[in-house]
This record gives sequence, structure tokens and C-alpha cells, in this order.
Amino acid sequence: MQTGRKKELPRRSRYYQSVADVSTTSTGAKYRNLPDNILIFICVFDPFDRDLPRYTFQYTCDEDPTLKLQDGSLRIFLNTTANHLDSLDQKLQAFYHYLQEGAVESELAQIISESITTLKNNSLERRHYMTWAVKMADARYDGYDEGYEKGISVGLEQGRATGREEGAYQTKLETARRLVIRGFSAEDIADLTGLDLLQIEELGD
Repeated sequence: MQTGRKKELPRRSRYYQSVADVSTTSTGAKYRNLPDNILIFICVFDPFDRDLPRYTFQYTCDEDPTLKLQDGSLRIFLNTTANHLDSLDQKLQAFYHYLQEGAVESELAQIISESITTLKNNSLERRHYMTWAVKMADARYDGYDEGYEKGISVGLEQGRATGREEGAYQTKLETARRLVIRGFSAEDIADLTGLDLLQIEELGD
């Protein structure tokens, strides 16, 4: 799952796909025994800015786009922020709704929701879940980029510092907001994020 807008995402997908091929193929294996390789990125941003809910890539011939290489590789990028999901089947639409709003509308969403609940109820795994939430939010927010743009007028180094500060604060707010929705106590959220209780209580209003 990708939560941060990374410019190198296409090359990252190429690397992941090659690693998957190497890890699933034994030395001396026949090429015909190479399994199909389907790589799926779940993105909480639009990776290609076309507002498509899904981007599917496979190798085609430049001279004849109807000719596909058929090497068994496929890369799929799911854009969970797309405005129109009509082209997706109902199960995938329900999955998108779960990622966007936490709405449990399918068996898959139910399984994911129950798994998260189990993690939250286990004291050790609960801490791991909260740490994971912080990392997710940290990757999601691009306050650094905003600060960098401001640096054009106020100085590059100052812009970087501003971006780091704004990104860190927005990360804390989003993490706290998600944890409030998930039912964590204000005290636990304050301990994890460093926000004061008043700020956290305002998020729940």
C-alpha cells in the first residue's frame, strides 16, 4: 500500500516485480515455469493524475499497440481517491469505500475490519498498530513539499524547515483523527502523537 506521493513509483514497481521473480524462481528453473507476476499498488492518491480508479500496465509493442508481449507480468495501481468508481466491480468498489470511509460493505472489508479490531484488542499488537498508523500518516502528508515551494520566496533552507514542521504537525493531526475514529482513548492518542488533550477532543467534535 502506497500512502505517499513518490515520483519514483513506476521504477519502484519495476524493482518489486523483479525481486518477486527472483524470489519465486529456483536456480536452473525453466523459463516456461516462471509464474505469472501480478503486482498491485493500493494508492491513497492518484499516482498518474488521470482520475482513473485503476491503472493497469503490461508490455505492448510501440509499433503495434494491439500486440502484447504476454510475458505474464502485470502492474496494477489502484487509485482509491478516484471520483468515479463505476468501471469497478461491486466488490472492489466496496473495498475502496472501506479504505476511504471505513465503511464495511463486503466480505473482504469485514475480514480487514475484524483483523484490525483483533490487533487493537491485543495490548502488544495494539501498540504495533498505532505505530503503523503513524507511519502511514507520515508517508501520506506532503507538508515538506509545501514548505519547499515556500522556500522559493523565503529561502531554500527555511522552506525545508517549514515543510518539515508543517508535515510533522499535519501527520500528528491526521493520525489522531484516524485513531479517534477507531475508538482509541484521548490519553493514548496524546501519548502517541504528542498533541494535547484539548486538540484531540476538538477532533472528535
